Amino acid sequence: MTWVGSSDAPPSARVAALAPSMQPSERRVAEAIAADIESAIDRSAQELAEAVGVGRATVIRTAQTLGYDGYPQLRVALARELARGSAAPAVTSDGSMLGALRAEVDAFSARLPQTVTALTDDQLEGFVGALDGATRVLVAANGLSAPLGLDMVLRLTAAGRPAEYLPDTLGQEIAARQLGASAVCL
Repeated sequence: MTWVGSSDAPPSARVAALAPSMQPSERRVAEAIAADIESAIDRSAQELAEAVGVGRATVIRTAQTLGYDGYPQLRVALARELARGSAAPAVTSDGSMLGALRAEVDAFSARLPQTVTALTDDQLEGFVGALDGATRVLVAANGLSAPLGLDMVLRLTAAGRPAEYLPDTLGQEIAARQLGASAVCL
């Protein structure tokens, strides 16, 4: 799977979105880049390949999967992201519990704009259109996402859009197989 999101999305957002669907060798490259952006900027494709234990072609393929023409363009995007990140003010706590909570909320809110950079207008309109026109909405969520799935169902139902959530993975698979063409599964 290659990047189809916004061209403005920073590399870290692209890695977070695509890493689960990448080939294992590409995922190792992407995770190495995300773990140490400064080193990735300084290294050539060959140096990064040797550090990760893959071939140079895998590094280039990873850059292309992330939506760049090649590794040099990825390095430029990484440098740009690093420059933006260093311009952000450091969030500090005053030492109290409330101060620590405020610092964490501030840090979280500072990352929100980066989160939505992965979206395009067409993708968002398509999602809302599919949800609006759906005859049935099934929400499938497991593990740490399960409470979020239930929350989504409750919010949709409260807004007048009935939705269903099954906490069991087998139940989710059975229900998903029964969905028609006009239904959506989140």
